[in-house]
Amino acid sequence: MFASDCKMNDTLCSIVICSHNRSELLMQTVNNISKNTNIPDDFELHIILNACSDDSRNRLLSFQECKQLRIFIHEESKAGKSYALNYAIANIKTGYFFFLDDDQLLKENYLEQLGEILNNNKRCKILTGYLMPAWDGSEPEWVHNPVQFRIPIRPFPEFDLGEQQKVLSDDDRLPSGGNIIVNQDVFKIVGYFNEEFGPRGHDLAGGEDHEFIKRALNKGFCIEYYPELKQWHQIEHDRMSYKYMFIKGYKRSFSALSMKNDIRFRPYMLRKVISYLMRFAFCFNSSIRMFYWVKSAAALGELSATLKARNK
Repeated sequence: MFASDCKMNDTLCSIVICSHNRSELLMQTVNNISKNTNIPDDFELHIILNACSDDSRNRLLSFQECKQLRIFIHEESKAGKSYALNYAIANIKTGYFFFLDDDQLLKENYLEQLGEILNNNKRCKILTGYLMPAWDGSEPEWVHNPVQFRIPIRPFPEFDLGEQQKVLSDDDRLPSGGNIIVNQDVFKIVGYFNEEFGPRGHDLAGGEDHEFIKRALNKGFCIEYYPELKQWHQIEHDRMSYKYMFIKGYKRSFSALSMKNDIRFRPYMLRKVISYLMRFAFCFNSSIRMFYWVKSAAALGELSATLKARNK
């Protein structure tokens, strides 16, 4: 079943995918979802095409109808993931929003297990699960660097808190925006996604997810981790290039620092940029070179954020 932009009937959970001109990856994800087993009757799939100019809509319309899941297509013409997310929140009536990226794949019974969790644990307001890249051996060695040289800003999201259900503590990392299930009541209290953050097109900006999650935590909500909710991120080799990693390191660091209230230039920030670039230049181990390359980009992003804040 397909529908255009309109408010839908109440459902337990709406899967929301925001996509911009990535029809090939999008269709792989939609096909993966359609093959999930025992999908609950009160689940729906909503795809928000964000300023798309490719063949995404036509490919979705020609997609063989999923017998287990109602599929709805929406369009948000204003480029920016946060705009697409907020469109979904404002226009889809549902109990829970499951925000899923257009390049991620679900375990075959993910939706069945999610339905059981939501029905049996009404107190859950924000949930997350396991998400790791679908490594296939073709990836460069540096993605598996030891802790000392582990690259902090990853080419793909990684979230693994073990095999035990738990409530996230202050020491745990935050999940990415494509790995959270949020009760609609949270948005009534916390508000929508901040449209100053997040990618526009494919510019690799970010931060809309963590900025929202931090506001929710500050309002007293907690995040529950369910290891049985497993996802894998599709491997895109261009995301492991020097160019991609530098841009992502710069933009994600810029966004992270921009969220803070007291942003001031400090001399050590400039020293960090110079130090990491020098170490990169004189390092001949390819895996460790990438570590210093990304650290240089992140340090430069922090420096740029302070300069922008000073000029406001």
